[in-house]
Amino acid sequence: MKSTLLKESSIYLGGELISKALPFLLLPYLTRALGTEGFGELSYYMVWLALISIGMSMSQEGAIARYYYFYGRRALPMVMWAGYLMSGVVALILMIIAISYGSAVGIYLTLIALLQTALGVQLSLRQCQRQSVAYITIQSLFSLSNVALTLFFLHVWQPTATLVNDRLLAMLLANGIAFMVAIRWSRQTLNMRIRPSFRQLRLGLQYILAFGVPLIFHHLSFFVKGQVDRFFIYQHYESSELGVYSAGVQLAAILPILLMAVNKALLPHFYGSLKRNQAAVRAKLPRYFVISLGGVCLPAMIAAALPNSLYLWFLGEHYGESQYYTVFYLLGYGLTVPYLIVVNYLFYLGLNKQIAAGSLISAVVYLGLLLIFGQFSMQWIPFALIFSNLFLIGYLVRCVKKH
Repeated sequence: MKSTLLKESSIYLGGELISKALPFLLLPYLTRALGTEGFGELSYYMVWLALISIGMSMSQEGAIARYYYFYGRRALPMVMWAGYLMSGVVALILMIIAISYGSAVGIYLTLIALLQTALGVQLSLRQCQRQSVAYITIQSLFSLSNVALTLFFLHVWQPTATLVNDRLLAMLLANGIAFMVAIRWSRQTLNMRIRPSFRQLRLGLQYILAFGVPLIFHHLSFFVKGQVDRFFIYQHYESSELGVYSAGVQLAAILPILLMAVNKALLPHFYGSLKRNQAAVRAKLPRYFVISLGGVCLPAMIAAALPNSLYLWFLGEHYGESQYYTVFYLLGYGLTVPYLIVVNYLFYLGLNKQIAAGSLISAVVYLGLLLIFGQFSMQWIPFALIFSNLFLIGYLVRCVKKH
């Protein structure tokens, strides 16, 4: 049993790393092909994509997983189709608005968010059913399609003045390809021919909304800390400056991606240990926490020690200042490890309200610091993340001490 779990965890971890590595390897191409201004514009659109996705998905992935573990797979298609119907209606409304404003970008972003949500549900279904190979295959297909289509539209396709739009089109088609393959495979594991009645769709929709609406503020808090800085910079600085900033942040984002992938693989073992002997794990928690704090600065120190010429070689000649943002965002992201140690324990105890409250307050702290620091210089903006993360960890540690 233990070896099987370890094998599955390793497969998920390997798949997560591969699927995330391919888009990262595309970064130096995009920074050169789009230039600082175009890359900044693309980063700004990604902010809107993240916001649209929150409202469109309503945490359908989590709702599907919870339904599967609590009620089984018998009526799972009902919930899935209800979620797809809800996302489709939201997408239709947003597309009408985009068309009325003549915004091609708005149409692209809406369709990408729709397909990302649908694909996320399919991946959640695979993970629930422990179909690790299928899970990785679908993720890898999306990543490969994303890279290949981007290279095709930006390099092989006749270059136009709408390279950013071409990148969005590549993302749209990559999501569409992966989703079509995933939905076809679902017919082999779920009875996809079921046609839910209106009553069943209504029940499925009620379930999704009951699960997803309370989590909106939780997701918005992460949106604020992960995306709003780009929106602020786009409004107050040049798009070329946003391009340099975003390139540095994306380099630093490798760290949380790796940490979350490792966390996803180790979480079943952590919860298993808590289930067997909670008191023993609780006693070791402070030691693990202190050790993790000791390693917070290490990635940032390594990034600072690297020569600036290496960043210029990787990103392009106009991205020399990106190193500064990489270093300080690595410092902020380095706090993810102590955060995960504490928050995973609190999730196990079912203290979701305390976690959500901490995330929300931390987001408010971040937003206030962003508005203050952003008035002085872009170089102060990373400190908003560092201080707000420290506040969140302190809040969660206090919750652990109470329980």
